[in-house]
Amino acid sequence: MPTAQQIARLRLGIGAALLLLVTTGRTTAQGDEVAAATPSTGVAVLPPAPKATDADEDPAEPASTDLELPGSHHPWARFAVGAWRNVRTTTESFDTAGQFVSRSETERRETLVEIASDRYTLEVSTTVLVGGKRLRSEDQRQTMAYITESPSEVQSVEPLEAALLQVSGKSIRCQRWRITSGKAPGVRTETYWYSPDLSPYVLQVERVTRERADASAVEQMRVVTDVDVPLEVDKRLTPGWRTRVVTSADNHRVETTELGSPVVPGGLVHATTTERDPTGRRVRWSVSEVTSYGQAAADTTEVEAESEPPPLLRRLRLFRRQAP
Repeated sequence: MPTAQQIARLRLGIGAALLLLVTTGRTTAQGDEVAAATPSTGVAVLPPAPKATDADEDPAEPASTDLELPGSHHPWARFAVGAWRNVRTTTESFDTAGQFVSRSETERRETLVEIASDRYTLEVSTTVLVGGKRLRSEDQRQTMAYITESPSEVQSVEPLEAALLQVSGKSIRCQRWRITSGKAPGVRTETYWYSPDLSPYVLQVERVTRERADASAVEQMRVVTDVDVPLEVDKRLTPGWRTRVVTSADNHRVETTELGSPVVPGGLVHATTTERDPTGRRVRWSVSEVTSYGQAAADTTEVEAESEPPPLLRRLRLFRRQAP
């Protein structure tokens, strides 16, 4: 049985599941997070998992020494400073008998306040509905790297051999990169699958996080399973994508399904999350959805959905691999 300290630590693992929910992205690690459970193999598994085919079947181009991402391929950087969104998350908790215990509602407003060459900054305000009262926290600023969606400093970037990934029944050729960030004792290792030809571009992320060398790892698999999914945004249908996220640690497991669209700052449209204990019992579940958004700070109402905002006329350099 995990200790209270372990569970508190593991809540850091699902900002990606709950609020990347909210930062997508990769809502990897902001906001309240839920503990996750590990399969018996110790690996987060997505059944059925997309299968990679050896890149030798499709000869690879020489690996680039720079990991770059066009601004139009990032869910926040593709918008101008001032873009914002409001996300409402409703959570219910259950006791050991599976009976309903409590319900809470959180509203989170995120505004893009800065775009740098390798990072972006959001101003975040959170309001929690408790006992019929609305409690608002102090505004905070969160600065994150474009790819890792983390404030931790990147320590190394390693290009891997290209490979094919199955998405919506099609083989998609992806660049692959292994990135290590943070410093001991807290280290995070991630493998990214990136396709410049298919939105949302970062199609798979395999993440392993350790807070200490002797601590259990928090493992997360994030996979785009379907693209060209019809989503209703501002009463109009627009193409989007479906992402499945599994986070696991210390025999707890969190499963999240996200729906995303390029017309919404941050990408997220809707997400559902369920946390289970080692016996498979549901501990809590939640639903997050974007209730309004805008592309300028002066906007106060929901915007009309467009097919896709114009891409930013620049490329955002993420990391440069150091020459040996």
